[in-house]
Order: sequence, then C-alpha cells, then structure tokens
Amino acid sequence: MTAGIGASVWTRLAPVALLVFGAGCLQIETNLVLHPDGSGTITERVNFSRKLLDLADNAGADLKLEPLLSKENVLERMKLMGKDLRLVSHELRDGPMASKECVSVFEIPNLADFTYQCPFVPRDAQSKAPKLKTLIYPMMADGSSWEHLAGWVCAEFRPEFTGPAIAATNLPSRSPLASQGYRDLRPVFQDLMEGLQIKVTFESYAPVLSAFRGSGWRDANAKTPKVDLIDFAPSRDMDAYGFPLLENEEVVVDLLRWDLTSPWVANTVRDWSRNRTLPALHSGGGIFFKPSREYFRKFFEGKTLQTHRRGVIPANWEEIGWTPPAKKP
Repeated sequence: MTAGIGASVWTRLAPVALLVFGAGCLQIETNLVLHPDGSGTITERVNFSRKLLDLADNAGADLKLEPLLSKENVLERMKLMGKDLRLVSHELRDGPMASKECVSVFEIPNLADFTYQCPFVPRDAQSKAPKLKTLIYPMMADGSSWEHLAGWVCAEFRPEFTGPAIAATNLPSRSPLASQGYRDLRPVFQDLMEGLQIKVTFESYAPVLSAFRGSGWRDANAKTPKVDLIDFAPSRDMDAYGFPLLENEEVVVDLLRWDLTSPWVANTVRDWSRNRTLPALHSGGGIFFKPSREYFRKFFEGKTLQTHRRGVIPANWEEIGWTPPAKKP
C-alpha cells in the first residue's frame, strides 16, 4: 500500500497521519454551554476506534493511544484552555464496536476566559490549526446593517493562529517536490479518513438571534440555541464544487499537512453556513442573543443604547431581557 513512497517521507508522516486521520479513526464531539450567569460547561467525547487502536499497537510503543484518553492527559491539556477551568468528571469507557472513548466534563466560572484547544493536534501543526478563544461582550448600538441590535449579547469564538494566515485570494505557488510525498499518500488516507469526525458546538442559554456577520447559520429558522463552530466529516462532506471532499487532491494534501489556513481549504469552507454539504470550519464572527438577568446587570443596567429608529434610549430589562420559559408542571 506504500509502494513508491519514500521511506523517509512515510516515517515522518505516518505517526501524525495515523494519529489524526486513522482508519475508522477519531471522533471528537465538544459541546460548549453558556449558562445565564456567564459560567460555562464543556463536555468533550473522544473516541478511538478498535481499528485505530490495533494499528497503533502494531506501530510500536511510541504510538500507544489509550494513554491519551487518560485523566492525566486531560488535566495536562486543561492547563492550556483557560483560567479557573475545573475538571468535574472524567470517564474512560468501552465504546461501540470495541472502541475506547473518554468523556470529560469541565466547568469554568466565566466562559469568556475559555480557549478551546482541540486534542491530538500534532505538535508541528500547532501554528496552522486554530484555537478558539471565547469573547463575550455587549452590543451598545444597532449594527450598521442590522446584523445585530443594541441590547444584545455577543459571544465570539475567535480562531487564534500562532503562524501567519494566507489570504484565499493570494494563492501561493507550492513546490511540486515539497508536496509530492503528501500526494503519494493521498490514496492511502482517502480510505483512512472515512471515519474521522470532529464537531464543536456552542449552546447558549437563550435562542440565537443572529450569527456570523448576518450571513446566516445552520438551523437559523429553528431559533435553536445551538450553533456549529466546527463540523468536519470527510467521508460525508463535499467540496465547494459539489464533489466528494476526499476526491479534491489539493484539499486532502493540505489536510494531511494540517494547513487549515490554506486558500484551498478556505475556499472549500467559505459558504458552510448556507450549505450543509460543506465542512464547517468557523472563521470568526459574532453569535447574538438576549441578555440574561446577570448579563443585563453586568453590561446594560443604568446605561443607554444607540438605536437607528429611536435614537439614544435607556437600557430597559423589559424590552431587551431574556426570560427563561416557564417550567412544565
């Protein structure tokens, strides 16, 4: 299966690609929940398939995967994700089809202090794979294009890269030789990426009213409190031209390089909020909802709002506040 691929290339790429794109591979589901008081709960499920575990075992001691699901490993990564983050529970368990998975639940007093670091990103790819830094702030004036209203709260998950991003309109010329090893490996990893799934979802205490600079978001008409930040499953997703994602050589090569800032990846995910066949890769923009009592006191009480239609008005809880629905008897 690796015939024609240079041994040095395979040796360098196999551990990273096996870990990240292994056969039937890796599933990561993360749910970021914002509570009315501004605190947050983060629930993360990580699953390694049996096939991936067996491949890693056969690859030698350096690629043992089950220790990556351990509580110790989770606590070490937790140090990178925010001030006062606390591990509430950690369960290591058997998953479907003889897989292994862990479910970790974190709590943080202020979700605005949280930075999401996706697990198991290769160390040499840290500059190209984003962290998601949480920002939560008030809107004191109506948006210029009505993308938000004064009196709303904005949650933003801003991608943070440690390396430079490349504009989609500035397509670089890549050396064919530099990419050849990845191109040779592409047919192999087309099969291996079949089971890869990464999903990160934000859930507000209140229905989302607008998101992503007014360009729409998935499930907008449902008035759901949930918004997908990342939703990536290569065997399911299509590219920007309507063809299976795994048949797009440029995109697959960049995924193997973990170059999520590349213009080819950017072009593929550009319209994800309006097109469910594309992978979702959040690129910035606010998520808006009404303030809770706690956020009203923190951001708006005793202040004024700048509106297009009524000019400057006092912030009034009865007009802008969110009231939780009555509990069913």
